[in-house]
Amino acid sequence: MLKRFLSLFFLLTGSVYAYPTCSPEVSSAVQTLYKIPEARELIQKVEADGPVRVYVTPFPNGSNAMWRADERAIILNGNKSRTYGEMLRSILFEFHNAAADKEFMKTDWMAKQGQISKNTYIEQIERIEHSNALSTCNIIEQAIAKRIFPMDARWSIPSDFHFHFQIQKESGHSQAIAVTYDCLTHNTHVAQR
Repeated sequence: MLKRFLSLFFLLTGSVYAYPTCSPEVSSAVQTLYKIPEARELIQKVEADGPVRVYVTPFPNGSNAMWRADERAIILNGNKSRTYGEMLRSILFEFHNAAADKEFMKTDWMAKQGQISKNTYIEQIERIEHSNALSTCNIIEQAIAKRIFPMDARWSIPSDFHFHFQIQKESGHSQAIAVTYDCLTHNTHVAQR
């Protein structure tokens, strides 16, 4: 009953929330993000399209976290151990992905329509995520300077896209995007970002 009440309350108020059954650490992380004006603006931009849930659950891929547009949720991978700073970083990055959801959807639509090749699709998705990562890094550096985020929130993302793209290819990240392309172009279940 409490869970339903809280869900209804947050749905009506349009506030980001963590499931009551999640750790207090997740709730604390979301509240910490609100202390940074740029992060608060980002969250409010995402919330304009509806409330966002943040929770932890195990999932099989190696990602630290993912944005699920269909659930309007940021999910932290329960199979990964992380510091508080890494949790802040993951949540903040996924809010950037949520804010870019229309760009992702447009790229997905272009793939479904056969308007772009697999390589073009991979590069476009990687470009969106690279831009989001750089924006995340900018906010993190500001938050560390203000002593709002711990030092371990810092994230080393190359500013040069081509160098970053090469790292993503070598790490297998681009291959995961290729799987999504294959799913989109064959009308099968789409992997989540």
